[in-house]
Amino acid sequence: MTEEAEIQCLTSKKARNECVNSVENESNVYSDKYFAKYYNNKDLLVDLSCCLNALQKWNDYSLCCLKIVNCNGNGSFSFPKAFCQAERYKCKHPIVNNSTVVRKFSLASVFKYGEEVVTHFVKPRNESHLPQRKGPRIALAKLLHFMTEELHAIEACFTQQLNRGVSDWELNVMMTHHVLSRLAVCPFYVMNSEHCSQYFHCPGPCGEPLSGTYGDTSIGSPLVWHGSVDTLMDTSVRIAGEGPDRPGRHGNGFSDEGTETSLELSREQIMAQCIVFSFLQKKLRPDYVNHLIPSIGITRDRLVVFFYDCDNDVLLESSEMPFITSQGGLVKSTFLALWLMLNFKYFCSGITKGMVESGLKSGFLDLVQGEVRHYGQVTAPCVCPAVEQGSPWTWGPPPEKDEPAERIVNVNELKPWGET
Repeated sequence: MTEEAEIQCLTSKKARNECVNSVENESNVYSDKYFAKYYNNKDLLVDLSCCLNALQKWNDYSLCCLKIVNCNGNGSFSFPKAFCQAERYKCKHPIVNNSTVVRKFSLASVFKYGEEVVTHFVKPRNESHLPQRKGPRIALAKLLHFMTEELHAIEACFTQQLNRGVSDWELNVMMTHHVLSRLAVCPFYVMNSEHCSQYFHCPGPCGEPLSGTYGDTSIGSPLVWHGSVDTLMDTSVRIAGEGPDRPGRHGNGFSDEGTETSLELSREQIMAQCIVFSFLQKKLRPDYVNHLIPSIGITRDRLVVFFYDCDNDVLLESSEMPFITSQGGLVKSTFLALWLMLNFKYFCSGITKGMVESGLKSGFLDLVQGEVRHYGQVTAPCVCPAVEQGSPWTWGPPPEKDEPAERIVNVNELKPWGET
């Protein structure tokens, strides 16, 4: 590790501790007075209400259940080589004359605990409530601060960088630093150290030092799916490379029309990554209320999220959610969605009643069958399992001192020293 990297690693650890405590110490979130200044901001309350309504009703914020038809998850394949052919569950809907359409669930339907926090905050004062648990309370404070204090600066940064042709990796650094770490209760992150370009400050005009670090972001088992992700937090993140442009779409987020986006081209890799990450979280945090774990895919102007519940074998895919418009404006409802996903351990309510009653399972566990045991042993970083061996061959009596079978005389032409 270079000296600069060592210094950055130490400062990142310090930044992690400072960031975790900053909201608590400086903002005093344990006092209800802190939230009063935000509650008195009527524009903020309207924004939150509209954003939550979008997550509850708009097609742009939909979820669907996936059925895996075929995959290579029972073999040793890295994420870029993952094959995972999945179909969206469909149903006949009366609104469209019983035509067969993708069965959609609202994004808010799997985040009932987070929906409850926002709903109760924006109610009239005599009906408004604040969360009392530490995690949700800090999360709410970070959301309110983000929506009021940081959005405009982020908008200017992203607009300027996208106009100059920011690279995919620069986008990853900017998105992680300015958005993901600011919305998550724990802002610390690890970015893939294998990438050739390592930034220790934001590549945007702010030039701020990063609160994360670079390291080994590999997850999985070498016996099944495994590989490195772009960014590791409580969730995993993949930055999808640039793909063919296509017109922006609204309405049915699961339309099959149009050319493939870079997110669609990365779909199978993100699904494999998501499934592995769910097993990893279950292994590391078996006490979670549920293990419906999100993994995020991000491109230049939109993102998609996959969820996998390894307990119930349910795989979900979100619609592609725009976070920046063609004019450079930020889409606030998508940032509310990101806030819920990044803090899923507080806000995710798990798979829905309809998913259970309809049996909308992915079928992954049936496809991999006997290899499921390897998914229960996934690690981060991904390491080869220890090989059981007997005593090493060097054990026992000392080695024999022997001579060559045929020896060439004076092969090195050794001579006495000359005058010195």
